Amino acid sequence: MAGKIFKSFCGGASRFFKNIVRFADRVMKDNIGVYAAQASFFIVFSVTPFIMLLITLAKYFLPIDIEQILTEIYRHVPSEIASLASALLMEVYDSSGGLISVTAVSTLWLASKGIMALYLGLNNVFRPEKERSYIFARFISIVYTLLFIIALLFTIGVFGFGGYITERFAGTLVVPIVSRLMRFKTILFMALLTLIFASFYKFLPQRINSFRRQLPGAALAAAGWIVFSHIYSIYIERFSNYSYVYGSLTAIIFLMLWLYVCMNMFLFGAEFNMLREEDFFERLRQKNGADTGKQ
Repeated sequence: MAGKIFKSFCGGASRFFKNIVRFADRVMKDNIGVYAAQASFFIVFSVTPFIMLLITLAKYFLPIDIEQILTEIYRHVPSEIASLASALLMEVYDSSGGLISVTAVSTLWLASKGIMALYLGLNNVFRPEKERSYIFARFISIVYTLLFIIALLFTIGVFGFGGYITERFAGTLVVPIVSRLMRFKTILFMALLTLIFASFYKFLPQRINSFRRQLPGAALAAAGWIVFSHIYSIYIERFSNYSYVYGSLTAIIFLMLWLYVCMNMFLFGAEFNMLREEDFFERLRQKNGADTGKQ
């Protein structure tokens, strides 16, 4: 009995490590790190105009609680990066919206180049039969950048409405319900991130994907994103000495490293879905072959 259990354990461990090696091999062949680095580079360049555009739009169209948003940033983003983002947020929030048109153009151009890198990376993972033209691909990237901004505005609305809802619906049943939901902010944030990632996996690459089949990889990527952010935040606060090396550039360096790993997580989720899909169809072919043999 013990021998069978040990043999079963060894077989399971062997299959697990083989799958890990197979996954790592596919990640290397698909140049995931290259596309993640490219996306991170352009996203970092677009951070300032992106935040300016986002907060300006939110300020005019949403009754946001800026203090609540800052709290959520510090909750989900490493501290050094959160400090940089908070300073930008406060500066933009207190300023006028006169430069919104210039900001919008620069944001769309720079951020869409980051989305373009993710588009190319997802195409490399999912291997579509045909490639879109460059002009059409750029157009799709801009559209998805706009959708991403809308998704972020929705996220700001979810996490920034706390004070407004409490004030607006004081004395009603809405307040205790919202209060209970806000206790599970991390779970809500992960669910929202999962839906955004799954939408990207389905619609961004030039391949028809099932939304339901994209959910496992999207959930894995979202969980990895959140867990890494918390671990990275602890590392920055307790063990990092980068400020002695990079000085005033420390926050930017931390932002680039954080984004690079998070972009890798995003593409890892797509790779995970692709491998699951290939295994599913392989098992289906084997089953059909076995059924045919029996007949």
